[in-house]
Amino acid sequence: MLILVNVALVIGVSQWSSPGKLDVEGGSGTLPRVSALKVDRPAQPSGRVSEAEVVPDEPARPDHPPESAVAENVEPAHQQPAGKAEPLSDAVAEPAEESAAICGRIEGFESEEQTQGFIASHESLLSRTAIVEQTNPRPPYHWVIIPPLESRSVALKRLAEFQRAGVDSYLVTKGEYSNAISLGLFESERLAQELNARFQSRNVETVLVNKDRNQISYALVFAVVAQADLDRVVHAAERYAGDLKSVENASCEGVASPDKNP
Repeated sequence: MLILVNVALVIGVSQWSSPGKLDVEGGSGTLPRVSALKVDRPAQPSGRVSEAEVVPDEPARPDHPPESAVAENVEPAHQQPAGKAEPLSDAVAEPAEESAAICGRIEGFESEEQTQGFIASHESLLSRTAIVEQTNPRPPYHWVIIPPLESRSVALKRLAEFQRAGVDSYLVTKGEYSNAISLGLFESERLAQELNARFQSRNVETVLVNKDRNQISYALVFAVVAQADLDRVVHAAERYAGDLKSVENASCEGVASPDKNP
């Protein structure tokens, strides 16, 4: 009976005791360190790993210094000053070059005021402008006139007589022939001579003189930022009053911004 009871106790203890078992190293009677304890676990089903089977990371070995020590000993390749960031590329660091201006030239303005008026009318298209004075050499006109009279009042009285007679005539108000009466201005010398002879045949004192045809005109040199703006300026010049001529490929030298133009 005692043997049967002992066998039952042994079987009971082996069945209901904890599955784990602690192996204590050494027999000195002192408690072992936690790192020296080994845990025995029962085998797990295949394909699944229990938490007890995961091996923890080993402590750092003496021959591998901690990361902080390594960071202190390694000199960084490049350090930037605090608060400053280097540009990502040359394209970001340097501003892009401005596109080259497209320049043109319009000739044939009769006065500087007329040129300024054209600039004011198309200021939104013109980025830079310059006004150039020109002398246009041409063959002289042949001018039939009654020589200058002694005063303006006498000249006006004589002019009224010619106009009542239906003669196309004008009073010269300034210059070398001031107070003269103009009867005709011709490019053809032959036509001028014929008119002069006709008046003289009627006992009208006339003379035939050459009038300088070299006239001062003005050219506008301008710059635009796009071909479309140049086309608009060219079309505007074609519609403008007077004998204007547009030259597309003009030099941009000396072209100032509109607010700096005199």
